[in-house]
Amino acid sequence: VDSTKEQWINLYNEYSRKCGIKLHSKDFSKRYEPNILFKYTFRGIEKYMPWINNVFLIVQSDDQIPDFINRNTIKIVYHEDFIPSQYLPTFNSNTIECFLHRIENLENLFIYGNDDVYIFNPCEASDFFTDGGYPRNNFRWIKNTNDFYSNKMLYCNSVINNDLHLNDFERDRYY
Repeated sequence: VDSTKEQWINLYNEYSRKCGIKLHSKDFSKRYEPNILFKYTFRGIEKYMPWINNVFLIVQSDDQIPDFINRNTIKIVYHEDFIPSQYLPTFNSNTIECFLHRIENLENLFIYGNDDVYIFNPCEASDFFTDGGYPRNNFRWIKNTNDFYSNKMLYCNSVINNDLHLNDFERDRYY
């Protein structure tokens, strides 16, 4: 989200007043500031994931499309294209994620990432999906051993996917 754009600011102000959220609060600044590294998300996909069929950029409006986006290779999808109108406008990625399956021409197998996901090394489809077409647990790719939240997410997702078997000592380290 580029919170410097007037159209977005006006829409945000109109709907946030109902919730009592202040536009220039500390939380706002971090959550909605433009991400200067965002272009590397697309560069990484292009360079290290050439097997990707389609890349979609989901935005609220035209003013949220960065200048560096190549519209010949990246498909623009607007919130209104797949999110029911009673949930719009939205300023929450959870709402967007709930309706991703409604994006037209989205493959059955897809990889979803926000603007803070970067690909720095070659990847294969098998890094994300099994031969049977099931998603792999990819939290192992972002694990940071010094971060409690990452460790907890790694543990929970590994248990769900049955690919981590820990004794009590190891479990305490992760959970």
